[in-house]
Amino acid sequence: MLLTEHLSNIFSRVITVLSGLSRESYKEVGRNPKGHIQRGFDLQVEKVIHDYIEENITETVALLSEESGEAILGKGSPKYRLVLDPVDGSDNFARGVPISGMAIAVLPADAPLSVRHVEYAMVGDFAGGRCILAQKGKGAFFQENRLSTSRTRDIDSAFISCELNHYYVQKPVATLLSMTAGVRSFGCATAALRMVAEGEIDAHIDVRGRLTAENFLAPYLLIHEAGGVVTDIDGEELPKIADLQTGYSLLASSNAGLHEKILKLINDNF
Repeated sequence: MLLTEHLSNIFSRVITVLSGLSRESYKEVGRNPKGHIQRGFDLQVEKVIHDYIEENITETVALLSEESGEAILGKGSPKYRLVLDPVDGSDNFARGVPISGMAIAVLPADAPLSVRHVEYAMVGDFAGGRCILAQKGKGAFFQENRLSTSRTRDIDSAFISCELNHYYVQKPVATLLSMTAGVRSFGCATAALRMVAEGEIDAHIDVRGRLTAENFLAPYLLIHEAGGVVTDIDGEELPKIADLQTGYSLLASSNAGLHEKILKLINDNF
């Protein structure tokens, strides 16, 4: 079975589990390695994925998760490393706000943890039941439909998202937001980045230095394969990743023309 099929099957199992959650599942049960609140449904989703891999994937896998760190599933040296965000936008999910999802990035186990080494990706939308898949060099798809980013090239025509949680908006970002056609803040990085890949929004910016790798590794491949651009806020490739606790900033845009204009506006005013 192809890895993309496994990723799709994992999403289907997660959706089934989420549809039958008890009230107990929404209670806080601890803190994850980043120090963020961990709820019962976070661990339930992670367990579903863990069980699926052990039951259905014959190769040994290194599973690196936001919720519980790294585990080796299988015997011998792992072939793949799966970087997992079981429930992104968990505060939204807990409150019934329909913007949340999950992400899995697949890399060779012996490759550095970086965006350029992601070979397969899945980003799932819980509310819409949508599973978006990508394979390096083969495109990004929803079902049989190949994704393509928007062609918007001007800031004043762009519809963008900006992550504002725990952020005091500095003047360069405020200037950008005031110039666009529309601004949204979703509180779910995987959703915002997926929307860039699908052409629903034209750019996503997060300059807080708080975004961790499990949020952007899989969406990066979707955006890249759909024709978009993702860099740090200086226009450089996102760096190699040490762990899932280190925070990063990024800009994701639908095309190079819009990307360059946003970067110039931000950096000329910092």
